[in-house]
Amino acid sequence: MEAGAPLSTAPDAEATVRYTYRAHYAYGHEVTRNENVFRIIPRVDGAQRNASWEVRITPDGARDEHHDAFGNLVLRSLVTQPHREMDVEAAGSVDIRLAQEPVTDLRMGVYRQRLLHSDVYLAKSVLVDPAALADHARTAAGGAVSLLQVVEAVTAWLQRHIVYERGYTSVFTTAEEAVARGHGVCQDYAHAAIGLLRALGIPARYVSGLLATQVGETHAWIEFFHPDHGWVATDPTRARVLADPRELLTFAVGRDYNDARPSIGSFEPPGQGGLVS
Repeated sequence: MEAGAPLSTAPDAEATVRYTYRAHYAYGHEVTRNENVFRIIPRVDGAQRNASWEVRITPDGARDEHHDAFGNLVLRSLVTQPHREMDVEAAGSVDIRLAQEPVTDLRMGVYRQRLLHSDVYLAKSVLVDPAALADHARTAAGGAVSLLQVVEAVTAWLQRHIVYERGYTSVFTTAEEAVARGHGVCQDYAHAAIGLLRALGIPARYVSGLLATQVGETHAWIEFFHPDHGWVATDPTRARVLADPRELLTFAVGRDYNDARPSIGSFEPPGQGGLVS
């Protein structure tokens, strides 16, 4: 997966990010039905606009597009041509704009008064249980009394308690398990941050996409809700409390990884195989 664009330091600067996402699938037998759902198309909202894109699937088949409940553009693909390998490539560009106004801070009492009484991004999800992280959340927040202080304290706590290392977790690892193991990757930092913030009464959602300044794998970060600024990006893996949106190319958002995963699918006849790289 690739992405890259020079960033301007102008206060209202906009970067055009050109990206390429590639995935290779291989199977130990001939597959005659391969059905997949992809979330690898840039969202158009917030800081992102003017997206252009193309997705190539080899071998190709029937496909359709729709927006899911979270506003993500979803591509469904069905390949019935017999094959042992499948390649997916998404490429395009999107304009990403730096916020024109700095994010203002709010005392937590005022912040909570301005939130909706019910929010899907405060509730428990499959991979994030805020109640299970409540004790950790109180410890992480410490004496923080404002919204940005809490986000900063949670980010710092995660940097101390989770070491970035592969091999300890999987896409099924919950936020609670990631914190208990003390090792993980960007997905785990994101889930843990979401759980801690939700436990403290701050709506937070999972984001999947690419680092706009780095060629490499897909990345995960989070957004917390601000009543004046909407969804604000923060990258706990890289300790970016207020992340520059021009560094992040968003594909999808959701309650956790399951809502925003880049791809999921099934094939027939069943057997060994799947995503290789």
